[in-house]
Amino acid sequence: MWCLRRSWLVVLLALVTSSGAHAQPVQDSTNKSSSEAARTVWTTSNFRGRPEPPPPYRAERFYPQMGFKHTTLIAHERTSDRFFVGEREGKIYVLPTDRAATSAPVFLDCQQAVAQLNRTLAKDDQVALDSLYSLEFDPDFAHNRYCYVCYVVRNRDRALGQRPDGTRVVRYRVNATEPPTCDLASEQLVIAWLEGGHNGGCLKFGPDGCLYISSGDGGFAFPPDGRKSGQDMTTLLSKVLRIDVRRSEQGRNYAIPADNPFVSLDGARGETWSYGMRNPWKMSFDRQTGELWVGDVGWELWELVYNVRRGDNFGWSIVEGSQPVHIEGKRGPTPIVPATMEIPHTEGASITGGFVYRGKQHPELVGSYVFGDWETRRIWGAKVTDGKLGERVELIDPTVRIVDFAEDRAGELYLLDYEDGAIYTLVRNPVTKEENPFPRTLSATGLFNSAAKHEPAPGVLPFVINAGQWSDHAVAERLIGVPSREPIRIRPRPTPVPGSQFSRATDFPTHTVLAKTLSLEMTAGDPTTRRRIETQILHYDGREWLGYSYEWNDAQTDATLVDRGGKNRTFEVRDPHEPGGKRTQTWRFSARAECIRCHNPWSEHTLAFNLAQLNRSHNVGGVESNQLSDL
Repeated sequence: MWCLRRSWLVVLLALVTSSGAHAQPVQDSTNKSSSEAARTVWTTSNFRGRPEPPPPYRAERFYPQMGFKHTTLIAHERTSDRFFVGEREGKIYVLPTDRAATSAPVFLDCQQAVAQLNRTLAKDDQVALDSLYSLEFDPDFAHNRYCYVCYVVRNRDRALGQRPDGTRVVRYRVNATEPPTCDLASEQLVIAWLEGGHNGGCLKFGPDGCLYISSGDGGFAFPPDGRKSGQDMTTLLSKVLRIDVRRSEQGRNYAIPADNPFVSLDGARGETWSYGMRNPWKMSFDRQTGELWVGDVGWELWELVYNVRRGDNFGWSIVEGSQPVHIEGKRGPTPIVPATMEIPHTEGASITGGFVYRGKQHPELVGSYVFGDWETRRIWGAKVTDGKLGERVELIDPTVRIVDFAEDRAGELYLLDYEDGAIYTLVRNPVTKEENPFPRTLSATGLFNSAAKHEPAPGVLPFVINAGQWSDHAVAERLIGVPSREPIRIRPRPTPVPGSQFSRATDFPTHTVLAKTLSLEMTAGDPTTRRRIETQILHYDGREWLGYSYEWNDAQTDATLVDRGGKNRTFEVRDPHEPGGKRTQTWRFSARAECIRCHNPWSEHTLAFNLAQLNRSHNVGGVESNQLSDL
């Protein structure tokens, strides 16, 4: 419905702008329309950088001349100290020891593995490769030369639906060649489960020598847990599995350890180590404590981190973290335990589990769980204390679309970027003096000719909207500033953002600023008693929208940037409708993180600046006109 309305408004806008004074814009000598040429460009903006110090680290390319496509995995083989990188389309590369190299040889091509598999299947049962997920080397690799790969196949005939054995964990023997390659003919199926939707698919050997495997719920975003897998003990879905690949039993290429928590539960899959997860994407063991850490991609409100212990039930889909989902559903055999950390969807939208840092290059980071978010590109560190996580701290600027982490023999961390296919390391971020310090007062922003008079600078335009939100009795004045001749471009329908799960219908020029000033009547019902309380700012830095708040002084001459943590302030308002003729009002100046609870990718950030809100009449100099047409 929203898409239809948006398209209808685009048509309406076309009709409005093709009639009346704007019917046929005259082209000037610069090949720009007269309306565009007439627009005053906002040239006084001082919005650059950020008010906080730079993050402690930055991402540096480990192989400066090398990148891959649609990466999904990075693995390290300890006996050779070599790294391996895998692409979603199936190829795994072994990286040269020369970091100046520009290419890497192929270690395994899963497309060939699928072709080999199809030779054993009937024509109507043929499969196609869907994705490559994980690579893990056997702890005894120096002697047995085994590695384990998780890849996903789907039915070629999509009408056949999801393939019950499409998520495959297989074992290969690695040839002792230089560079090493997988012996394709040695493939052995270890374990398989339903493909499609959420697969999990991460492989890690634990300190006990067992292979731990993550699996998703096998479903899609809607309806949540459509297969009701989360609490179902009869399936391999929605779990961390633990198997012993050093021996075989009952016709399988693995054994179920006798101390797994549910081996004696009637009807339960004995491979289960823990359950109740939606889509556990990447996990790792702390090399010092042996603790298992898992990142679980959330559904509606939360991204989740678990410190996984034997028999844990993390609640999906009875709950998603602390949010109730299917509270009426049948629960598993063990109590639901809370997530170790919940990251709200305003800060993350697709978590990638990482490692507890145990390296030597960054002593201050030792003992911190380092993980990230694929969608928002944030990389965080949180200190681990007694199995719990402390405050989440951003370690680098959001530049890496993190899809996987790895650690080398020394415990140093490596980050894999899905978008440019590059491998990054963490290096210290040098502190340099800012050439353009972030404006600490509203008068220093360049938005106003006169902040005291709330008089916009040339090129900063006021606008009004059809439906404003309730703002604790306050009224709002809105402005937009675009510091270039580049226009705001509105698409006929939302278009997927490359490499992202979100769509976008509006493209803003870099350093566009939206401002909203909120004023309260100090005597209710008397507009002459209004005083400005707060000016809220949204600044588009070319990658993301950042929110700031400025608090007006009592003299109403200027406003000062509020600290990143926000603040509360109390006002006394005369109001004859309240007991005693007054009300005490607590005003919340939002923290930076609170701003993005609303202004985030789920809502296309800007909220009020869209066609539905702007399509209205307004009065300019006594003349009624359509605001969209004028803009």
